Amino acid sequence: MSVVLPATMDTPIYQHAANVTGRRVHPLPPVSSPERAARAIARAAHRPHRTALVGRTQAAVIPVHRLSRRLYDPLVGWLMDAVELRGSGVEPTTGTVFDAPRTAGRTSGGWRSSRPALLAGFAGAALLLGTAVARGRR
Repeated sequence: MSVVLPATMDTPIYQHAANVTGRRVHPLPPVSSPERAARAIARAAHRPHRTALVGRTQAAVIPVHRLSRRLYDPLVGWLMDAVELRGSGVEPTTGTVFDAPRTAGRTSGGWRSSRPALLAGFAGAALLLGTAVARGRR
């Protein structure tokens, strides 16, 4: 049996999910394609591994979490606030929690088209996280 742990996937979840934050929700970069997750699931069915990570974020964050949970929680909270939640004045919505969309829709959320900006944001956040972990070890 395998557990597949995808990082941020480029799906419409950010456009369809419930949102009561009052801010626009964006995916945490870097964003991987849904096809990449599907390939990992298919591989796990044929060649099971205990854990299959999909995306660089998962591979980088899990060791940091294991190393220092006291640093991890506030830093991830800050990262979510600085990168994932933006702007203000967004009306609360239940998204598709209570009502399914009328059509199946697309599988892509369209987030990968802005990949250079997202990668730059992720690189900056990773640098801050690494610096904080290094300082925490002293």
